[in-house]
Amino acid sequence: MAFAFILATLLIPEVVYCKAFYMNSMKKVGLFDTYQGLIILYVSSVIPFAVLILNNFVGKIPVSLEEAAAIDGANFIQILFYIILPFDETCYCHSMYY
Repeated sequence: MAFAFILATLLIPEVVYCKAFYMNSMKKVGLFDTYQGLIILYVSSVIPFAVLILNNFVGKIPVSLEEAAAIDGANFIQILFYIILPFDETCYCHSMYY
């Protein structure tokens, strides 16, 4: 259900919902026509897409790799930095590009 909702929001152009959000809420907060307001607007529109991509990509990494590293004596931090993150480099690059 959440996947369908996020996908549906990606089909709507950003201008449609960002203009109303930017005009109404940023004027109330006093961030209208400032760099900080534009940064907040951009980050709030990109985060759902990045989370969707990262979640789908990390979910496809086999658990057997993590289990094999744990059997070899790696702790959680080592598994994260030496197993998970190297596989996700392309996904992170794609998320940063968007």
